[in-house]
Amino acid sequence: MTKRLYFTCPIKAIYMMKEFGVEFECQHENFDDKDDGFTEPYFDFRFLEIEQPETIGTLLDYIDNLGRIYVAPESEHIFEPKYWDLGRCFKRNIIANFIDGKWENGTVKFDLKTTKIIMRNNIQFFMPEVENER
Repeated sequence: MTKRLYFTCPIKAIYMMKEFGVEFECQHENFDDKDDGFTEPYFDFRFLEIEQPETIGTLLDYIDNLGRIYVAPESEHIFEPKYWDLGRCFKRNIIANFIDGKWENGTVKFDLKTTKIIMRNNIQFFMPEVENER
């Protein structure tokens, strides 16, 4: 089973779309229903045709019922560490930089699985959740 990346917070998803160009897909509500006419379980997030909302509440009401907002496969590379990303090692609660293919803080090196990106290019970065992660 494929591990898909997703957000449950629409504000984080929209922020990542705006700041880092992440593209998303959403699951059709009735995909399991044989007569719904859908041939794919996901549709492109851009088809929501989100216009400039009058208020952030309007936007949240519009997309809040989506549940999981899946990262499109062509955007998954954005969540791989890049040179000088700032990360947090959650096992030790220590901040580290990604340099030369490793997370490190001084001379201490950290595991890619336990360290998540928290800043890129000096702006906040939100990591998605991982489906079927154990």
